[in-house]
Amino acid sequence: MSRRPSNRVLQIAAGVSVVLIGTAIVIFLSRQTLPRATQFAGLGSFVVGILSLSVSTASLVTARRKAAAERAAQPPQVAASTPAPRTRKAARPAQPAPPTPALAPDDRERITAALLAVPRITNPDTWDTVIQQLPDDLAALVSRSGGTRQQILALLPVLEDHPGGYPALIRALRTVFGPRSHAVQDFERLAAELALV
Repeated sequence: MSRRPSNRVLQIAAGVSVVLIGTAIVIFLSRQTLPRATQFAGLGSFVVGILSLSVSTASLVTARRKAAAERAAQPPQVAASTPAPRTRKAARPAQPAPPTPALAPDDRERITAALLAVPRITNPDTWDTVIQQLPDDLAALVSRSGGTRQQILALLPVLEDHPGGYPALIRALRTVFGPRSHAVQDFERLAAELALV
């Protein structure tokens, strides 16, 4: 089977043919119009230029073929045994929890009664201890005027407006009264029933 020359080889051959034809024309015309000394000087530099162009084109083609052969001879690259270092994505700011839905008046009364059922919660010192266990931003919003019952009633809307308010109160109650307190467990169950946690 004969092998067809590639397009690139045909282009180079055509280019060399054009150069040779051009050289023949220049030689013919220079013999007709220029004195002999000028003919050889001009013709010599022209031929040197053409030859250097042909050599550089041939060396370029050879270099490309050699590089292609080397790439084909190399085994396929396998990923390194250690994974590439991962770039860290910028940390997304934490999405605040959505505010707790507003309680219906009956539900607010039930949650208030459950909180007031916790033993000693109406004691001012105990109530202060519970408030101190809340996160600072939440504790700062707690009204400190009136009796404990009024403070508890004022706290409930604050908990509803503050993302994570009820879970923070439950953690504070567990800290002060212990996780086994039945009254705290009842309050927690009611908060879950009302979808406050």
